[in-house]
Amino acid sequence: MGELGAALQEAVGKAMQREEKVRQILLEAYGYDKDKHEGKPSAETQDMGIKLLAADVGTRLFNVLFAVRNPNAQAGYTAIMDLTVNLNNNAFWVKNGPVLMPLLHMALAAQADYATLAVEKASDPNITKDDEVRAESKLVGLELFSMIAFLVGGQAMMQTVGLKLKRKLAPLIG
Repeated sequence: MGELGAALQEAVGKAMQREEKVRQILLEAYGYDKDKHEGKPSAETQDMGIKLLAADVGTRLFNVLFAVRNPNAQAGYTAIMDLTVNLNNNAFWVKNGPVLMPLLHMALAAQADYATLAVEKASDPNITKDDEVRAESKLVGLELFSMIAFLVGGQAMMQTVGLKLKRKLAPLIG
């Protein structure tokens, strides 16, 4: 395998590890338990299915945020596939996309603001007036995962897992 092939294999391996870590964080937060629904009434099975689909949507949206935050991480192809193909094949996304898409747009706009403010800060380290805005813009995309929790389990789930998710996902997003 050539140098390019090895680099590509390494990038794909890192992406798969990151995706699996994110998926496990989301499954746990959203209360998915694969053993819980086996042999149970269909309502419980449906509830676990919703949680599984929600975690998949969250993982796909995380990929998009990660690709934007880390342009040199070779994650752009995965993000494009997630936005154009993978999300559209997910029933949770089909139902809740109209709620989540504006939040994704907001997160991407905030990321652009973060980049602008970071460049300004790098050129003049004494600028402090925008520090809080820059810090907020950096991680605003994590609110998507709280909204998914809301869509899965209402206000109670969002309040219970929102901060936990932000703490666990923030270090992974770069």
